[in-house]
Amino acid sequence: MQIKRYVAWNVQDALKKVKAELGPDAVILNARKLPWPGFLKHFIRERAEVVAALDGRSTLDGRSALDGRPVPDGRLAPDERRMRAREPEPGPDKPGPSGADDPVTRELKEIKAAIAQLAVNTKAAWVDPEYDGIYRRLLDQDVDQDIALSLINAAKDEFETSAHPKMLEKVIALGIKKMIPVSVQDSPGGGGCRRIALIGPTGVGKTTTLAKLAARFALVDHKRVAFVTADTYRVAAVEQLRTYAEILGVPLDVVHTPSEMRAAVERYRDFDLVFIDTSGRSPKDRVRLSELRAFVDAAKPDETHIVLSLATRSGDLLDAINSFGIISFDRIIFTKLDETSCYGGILNVTARAGKPVSYVTTGQDVPDDIEIADAEKLASLIIGDVS
Repeated sequence: MQIKRYVAWNVQDALKKVKAELGPDAVILNARKLPWPGFLKHFIRERAEVVAALDGRSTLDGRSALDGRPVPDGRLAPDERRMRAREPEPGPDKPGPSGADDPVTRELKEIKAAIAQLAVNTKAAWVDPEYDGIYRRLLDQDVDQDIALSLINAAKDEFETSAHPKMLEKVIALGIKKMIPVSVQDSPGGGGCRRIALIGPTGVGKTTTLAKLAARFALVDHKRVAFVTADTYRVAAVEQLRTYAEILGVPLDVVHTPSEMRAAVERYRDFDLVFIDTSGRSPKDRVRLSELRAFVDAAKPDETHIVLSLATRSGDLLDAINSFGIISFDRIIFTKLDETSCYGGILNVTARAGKPVSYVTTGQDVPDDIEIADAEKLASLIIGDVS
């Protein structure tokens, strides 16, 4: 592993040197500001120091890019000194074993993982002080660190000089708004029957959300609505939807196989809307997800919404997006906005999935607690009120 020190007038220039010499695989170990003597040492300026590392053997010798001298251990952080001390010495007399059980390979992987984590922790050092407050607000909202940095960098490009805090917030909010696509609602009338399917993990509120949508179209827009459910695994799921169907005065079909699903949706071809409920599935259960895909394929929905709870940690939301990717969903519904104070998951998921948000839900009341997604409102939840 090669460890090198770079000094420049600012962090950005130092990082350019890192990339030019070590390439894109370099990992940042540390970044800090240094006092630097000016003319005759009477004027003191600050310069930026970046310590970077490159895993693997190369022609680099661990010397400073500025003066050709090795980086002294005393200038490295304790973690960096330990990493350098643990680095195996090359040589023909120490070839080491090969293969997956190679202890040297395992050691390098552990070091690389530790450095990667250290790099994450030092990214904040790249943010200018005047942007640090809003940057940390984004992180507190569980916004992915790379997304937060991209928003900060885009905002910096808008200002030639220092930005007023309120103006900065508005620019960041606008950037968030642009990153959250919302779906244009298709009219359920005039184009024949429209089939709308909801899929998602267990416990996210699919059935209640389905009832809210159906009630909205049946009671407000006076559309002919029907329910079809394949959720026969969850205890009392059918009875819950049957209760909603009776209240709304709409038909309900329960299906157990993809062929029954195909027949049920065809039976309601003269209706305006057919809402299709499905069983919740664990993102880790590939067999059940394949079964779910067979039901959705049989239904041939015009819209497939994945339903995700914002009360779920952001990493699990991204896992769900990846796992349910075997089903061609085209929209996202976020539920339980009333059960969390962190809304960064909206930004993380839409950035990863590249799909628009259609609806959000804010409670359990049917049909009231559901809203058509509004990018400006969602941005304000993440960054706060900037009016």
